[in-house]
Amino acid sequence: MARQIKSMFEKGVRLPWWRYLSVRLGAGVLAVLCLALFTGASWLNHVEERRFRQQHTAHAGQAATMVAHALSQPMLAGGGAAVWRDVTELSEELRRAVGAARIQVLSRDGQVKAATGTIESPHRYRLQDAECARCHAGTMHPFPSATEFRAADGSHLLRVISPIPKQTACARCHTRPEAFRGMIAIDFDRAPAERAAAQRNGLMLTIAAVSVLAMLSLVVLLLRYMVHKPMHALAEAASAITRGDMGTRVRVRLRDEFGLLTTRFNQMAAQLEEQMAAMERTNRELGLLYALMVEASRSLHISDVQAIVLMILRDRLPLSLLVFCVESGKEGWCCSVAGTGGEEPHICGTGRMEECPALARIPGTLVDEARARRQEMQHSIEGQSYFAIPFFDAERLVGLLAGRGFAAEVLPLLDDKLLRNLSVHIGLALQNARHYTNAITDGLTGMHTKNYGLTRLNEAMHYAERHSVPLGLLMLDLDHFKAINDNHGHQAGDRVLREISARLLNRARKSDIVARYGGEEFMIILPGADAVKLANAAEAFRASVAASPVMIGPENIPLSITVSVGGALRCAGENRAEDIIGRADDALYRAKASGRNRVMIDADENHVRRADVPKTA
Repeated sequence: MARQIKSMFEKGVRLPWWRYLSVRLGAGVLAVLCLALFTGASWLNHVEERRFRQQHTAHAGQAATMVAHALSQPMLAGGGAAVWRDVTELSEELRRAVGAARIQVLSRDGQVKAATGTIESPHRYRLQDAECARCHAGTMHPFPSATEFRAADGSHLLRVISPIPKQTACARCHTRPEAFRGMIAIDFDRAPAERAAAQRNGLMLTIAAVSVLAMLSLVVLLLRYMVHKPMHALAEAASAITRGDMGTRVRVRLRDEFGLLTTRFNQMAAQLEEQMAAMERTNRELGLLYALMVEASRSLHISDVQAIVLMILRDRLPLSLLVFCVESGKEGWCCSVAGTGGEEPHICGTGRMEECPALARIPGTLVDEARARRQEMQHSIEGQSYFAIPFFDAERLVGLLAGRGFAAEVLPLLDDKLLRNLSVHIGLALQNARHYTNAITDGLTGMHTKNYGLTRLNEAMHYAERHSVPLGLLMLDLDHFKAINDNHGHQAGDRVLREISARLLNRARKSDIVARYGGEEFMIILPGADAVKLANAAEAFRASVAASPVMIGPENIPLSITVSVGGALRCAGENRAEDIIGRADDALYRAKASGRNRVMIDADENHVRRADVPKTA
C-alpha cells in the first residue's frame, strides 16, 4: 500500500472522476434530495387523499341530514310515491351541488328507495354483493363508512355511506328504538382527483428536477471551490515534496477547516524543509569529517596531511582561500596555501607562524583572538566570512588553519559544531603526523633517520625491480669532521651538521629521500636516476656543501666544509639494500682515498667503472 501511494505521488495526483470527493458528495446530496422529494410527494398525496375523503364524507353527512329533513314532513303527511320523487329530485340537486357521480337513498335493509341516474328498481343491496363486501368486509363499519371500488363501466369511485338520522317526529310512527331509519350512499368519481394528483405530481417532479439540478450544481461548485481545489492543491504540494521540492507551499484561500489544514500543512512543510536542510548539513559535515579521517589516516607525513586537508576542504566547502601552517623544525614553519588569487602553494620560514605572508589576507584580529582563546573562531567582515582554527601542543602553537569564504553565506555551513569537529579531527591527524615525523626525523639535522632511510631504500629497490626503472644511491661523508669537534667543540660540530643538512635538503628534489646515516655521514636515495643523472646530482650536492663557509661560534668563525660523495646504481637483479649501500660505500671510500671533496660513481656491470676528476673548493 505504501508503495502504491508513493508511486501515485511520483506519477502525479490523477484520480478517476468518480473518485473525486466533490462527485461523491454531490451524488450523496442528490440521493438525499431525491429521497426527501419522494417522501414529501408521498406525504402530500396522503394528505390530499385524507382531505378528499374528509371533504366528501362531510358532504355525505350534510346530504343525509338534508334528506332526513326532506322526508320527515311528507312522511307525517302520509308518504307515498310522490315523497320519493321529491327525494330523488333533492338527491339530484345535492349530486350536482357536491359534484357526486350518483346518490342513493337506502332503507335500513338495503333497499334503494331513491337514486339519481338509472338503476334497477326495486333494488336491494345484500351483504354478499360485491359493493357491500368491499364496504363492510363481512362486518358492519361505524358510520360514516367510505370505500373505493371499480364500477361496472370501469370508473374508479369513492362511496361514502352516512346514516339518515331519526327525527323526533318519526317516533309517532316508528316506535322501535333505533338511531336511524335509512342510509344515503354517495358515489364520487375519483378520475378528477386522480388527474389533479397526476398534474400535481408532474408539477412537483418538474420543480423537484429543476431544484435538484440547481442544488446539485451549487453543491458541486461549492465543493469544487471549497473542498476539491484545496485538497487538490494539498495533494499536488505533497507530491512535489515527495519529489524533493521542499520549498513547496500552498496558498491559504479561505479561513475555514481547509484553511486551517493548509496552514498546518505549510507549517509541517517548513519544519520538514528545516529538518531536511539540517540532515543535509549533517550528512555533508559527516562526509567531510569521514573523508578527513580516512584520507589523513593514509599518510603520516605532515606535508601530506596539509595537502589532504586543503584538498578536502576546498572540495567540500565554498572557500576562496585556505592557509594551513604547521610547525617545521624547532624554530620554523611551513604553510600550504589553496586559493584563487595565484598564491604560492607552499611557503616555509622561521619565526612566528602568524607572520606567514599567506595569512596577510586573513584578518589579524581573528587570528590573534583564536590564538588567545585557544579555540576556533569565525567572523563576517564586510560581506566576507573568515574562520581560524589554532592547534596547540601544550602551550606551543604547532598549527593554524584559516580560511575565507566566497561570501558571508558560508557561515551557516561552518557553524560552531562543524568548526569544533574540524578542530578535533584535523588536530588529531596533525598530532599523529607530528609524532610520526618526530619518530622518523633526526632531532639535530632535521633529516630522516637511518631506519627510515633503509626502509624507503628497500621499497625503492623493489619498485625499481618491478617496474624496470633506474635507481641511484649517494653516500656522503663530511671531510675532516673529527678535527672540527676536536678544535672547535661539539657545539660547533652540531652547528656544521645542521647547516650542511639544510644545504643538502634545499638542493634535493621532492622525490629524493635524504637521511642521516650516522655521525657525519648521509644517505640520499634518487628514484629514476640513471648514471648521468646520478653523477650530476652527486656533483650538485658536493658543490652546494662547498659553496660557502659555515660560520660558527660567537665570533662567526668561517669554516670551509667539504664532502666526499660515493654513488652507485642498482644492478639488474639486485634487490637488497645492503648490496647497493656496500657499493656506494666502496665508491665513497675511494673518493676519500683519492683526496676527498670529490665524487666517485660505481655503475652497474653495463657501465664502465670510473672515478670523476677530483674537485677542490
